[in-house]
Amino acid sequence: MSTERQAHPPPMQRIATGVPGLDQLLGGGLVAGALYLIEGVPGTGKTILANQISFHCARDGERTLYLTLLAESHGKMLTHIRPLAFFDEALVFRAVFYLSGYRALAEGGTSGLLALLAQAIREHRPSLLIIDGVRSVRAFTDSENAFAVFFHELNAFVTTAQCTTLLLAPHEREKMQPEHVLVDGMIELDRVDVGLRTVRTIEIHKQRGAPHLYGRHMLRIDDAGLTMFPRLESTVAEAAPGPGVADPRRLTFDVPRFDEMVGGGLIAGSTTSLVGPPGAGKTLLGLKFIEAGLRRGERCLYFGFYETPERLLAKAAHVGIDLDEFVEGGSLRVIWHPPIEQILDELAAQLLADARARDVRRIFIDGIEGFRDAAAYPHRVPGFLIALMAMLRGFGATTMVTEEASSPAVDARPPIEDLSAVVENLILMRYFEVGARVHRLISVAKLRDSAHEMTLREFHITERGFDVAASYESAEELLGARMGEPSSPRVGRARPTRRAPGGRRSGRRR
Repeated sequence: MSTERQAHPPPMQRIATGVPGLDQLLGGGLVAGALYLIEGVPGTGKTILANQISFHCARDGERTLYLTLLAESHGKMLTHIRPLAFFDEALVFRAVFYLSGYRALAEGGTSGLLALLAQAIREHRPSLLIIDGVRSVRAFTDSENAFAVFFHELNAFVTTAQCTTLLLAPHEREKMQPEHVLVDGMIELDRVDVGLRTVRTIEIHKQRGAPHLYGRHMLRIDDAGLTMFPRLESTVAEAAPGPGVADPRRLTFDVPRFDEMVGGGLIAGSTTSLVGPPGAGKTLLGLKFIEAGLRRGERCLYFGFYETPERLLAKAAHVGIDLDEFVEGGSLRVIWHPPIEQILDELAAQLLADARARDVRRIFIDGIEGFRDAAAYPHRVPGFLIALMAMLRGFGATTMVTEEASSPAVDARPPIEDLSAVVENLILMRYFEVGARVHRLISVAKLRDSAHEMTLREFHITERGFDVAASYESAEELLGARMGEPSSPRVGRARPTRRAPGGRRSGRRR
């Protein structure tokens, strides 16, 4: 038994930081008793982050010690963090202790600072120690070797005290420091200019003996403190549920003739892309799909970028799709974000959280290019969307997205070409002119693992909803007329005309 225990040591104990998203980046939290270096240029949120972790630990019944060196005064620091949601005045100097170490360092050097730390740890018995401005110690040592010795002694000291330690320091770009080797973990906060936009990022460079998420991830600082948003592409493997049992159900649009075109409905759990130019009717068809689910008692989600909820619901009601009662009842949630300087992973987190919490069965993402328009790094979007679709598919949700085609032509390409290879179903909507009239056509380009109709059909959008032609014949006649072939009387009857005074025909309605 002892041999087996040696071969399989117990897992490292972790400490939750309470910072949204950070524990996921760290693979479960800070390693208890480890020494972490948190670097960042001024203004990236190091002090806020350290205090946020400190107050979280204090609320969990732990004691924390915050030691400042050449940093802002405690009074000024408390003034700055007091408005933040995590701050609790009742915990200050009862569970969260602030101490200045500058005098001990100035008068006694590194030995004096370590002695002060030993005394403070004996007195307060903290489980978390924070040293703000640790690189100022270098000014009180006569060589880089002496500074490295101080770090080695500090590491041994806090390990013996079983005290998890966070060291805050300004980031010195492109310069390797001795402490980079000596610490157990390295966290970098950064502020990056992307065109005229500034974004904040976090990267876990190192965490000894424990797995973590690699690469840069976005973060936000607001009244709640710091919130981290792990890149969706880096979490999809661990977060997406398993495929489960295939669901053979067909989900209809309740547009009988179009349901015929898709073989009786879309397969549950699949992903469908509606591609077409502006005004082709993509949003209304997607809302019709949502309405069909709501009337069967399913919980649904609309996620859009370009139309406010009020405008969207009014637009739907105008064509006979009344969704207000479902919004009021809670079975439909409408989420809207203008595509302006958003964080992709924050948008995904909100979408996925609602889908998971309400067990959403149908999801309609209206304007998939809104993710591209909101992104600080547009090249991420294809991979991001692939990960998002994989996670929604894992939840068992049936997802529909709209893509804006570059033109109404039959061969127009969608703006995110990689997405078309990922979705199971592809529906094309288009319009074109024949003479002085505009006609709408719809077709099913792809319906994976399912039979479907391989024709074009004409359709109309009226106050009563969608009216799809009974067959492909009217579409065939329209295409023939467009190519200069003799038109059939059916083409002339696609939209009735009225007699103008004098017996001449007029396309205008009176």
